[in-house]
Amino acid sequence: MLLWQPNRALGSGEPWEAAAAQHFEYSTDTLPRPVNYFFVCEQEKLLYAPIAKCACTSVKRLMVELSQLPHSELILEHGVHQVTDLFCTGAKLRDHDIDTARRVVSSADYYKFAIIREPVRRIISAYTDKFLLNRHTPGNREHTLDPVRTIRCDSRVDLNQGVTFREFVEYLLASDPARLDPHWAPQHLFLPGVDRYNDIFTMEQLDRLQAKLCEVTGRALTVGKHNTTLTREAPAEEHAAGRFVDTLPPELDTVAKINARDFMAADLVERLQDYYRQDVELYRNASEGLSNYQPGLVKLEKNPSDGDNIVLTTAPEIARCMNLYTKGYFALNAAGSGTLSIMIANTMPYRVDFSELPSCHFTYTARNTAGDALH
Repeated sequence: MLLWQPNRALGSGEPWEAAAAQHFEYSTDTLPRPVNYFFVCEQEKLLYAPIAKCACTSVKRLMVELSQLPHSELILEHGVHQVTDLFCTGAKLRDHDIDTARRVVSSADYYKFAIIREPVRRIISAYTDKFLLNRHTPGNREHTLDPVRTIRCDSRVDLNQGVTFREFVEYLLASDPARLDPHWAPQHLFLPGVDRYNDIFTMEQLDRLQAKLCEVTGRALTVGKHNTTLTREAPAEEHAAGRFVDTLPPELDTVAKINARDFMAADLVERLQDYYRQDVELYRNASEGLSNYQPGLVKLEKNPSDGDNIVLTTAPEIARCMNLYTKGYFALNAAGSGTLSIMIANTMPYRVDFSELPSCHFTYTARNTAGDALH
């Protein structure tokens, strides 16, 4: 299993990164996925498996606060997601040595928990967050660029224009679940790696989670939702289901009231439920109370090479990982010939194997300095 992870150049020069780099070392993954996502609090003996779009911002912040990490105020100020993803802060299980990780995932002394969400509503939340309401946020680019490029069949895309919800769903249904971005990858893929979870909660059970954490830690705690997606949410009964599934994001900027139901076209809901059927079952069980859940262990080894574990062999897979870079300008000499240097780069953490492809071709358009197509 390999969940999508963007490549990010270190030393980007962003203010938050420069501030964090003064106190933390850059992180290197020493654990396989999804164990490298886990948050751990040794002081309170807690292990949390975060799942994107499932109150993870609030619970990650709580785990950092409970852990009493050095410079925890910096982590919370600059963003618990980006700081703990990029730096070794002590918040994640991957920040500890391999022996500690093995002990924690199998120890009965730790209270282990996760939160899941109704699958269709989670996808709607992800879409409205990344492609609609916050599409101009710089950090969203690494999540939305691949889907929009794939849907538009073009490397140069307008992320403001984006894609419709229906187009996004079609992209999901045509994708390998294990290679999707964490915000829309199946939730059950984030759970393997521990012997058992004491409890799996749903988003509707955050009060129960709060009571349980208060009981386990002996402290007065508050678990809430730090992020809200549909800031213009309207009562569901006001509108027909699925009215915005074919509407592009800019056309929704002036809509005063939006509800999750506005994206719930019956045909799309049915297909999404089938695609995420394991999550549907997991959510149903958790709604009824899911304790002592055993998702299966993951072999913990030092320095795994996830990119070497999955090889891309088909043309669509390879095309989605390829970026083309050119050097210089194409020009003809007096004899009427010329060359253009092109570098093909694999920008994703997968190995590429061209041996099974009978042929490849490169399609281009040559233009003059005025932008007119020549060939």
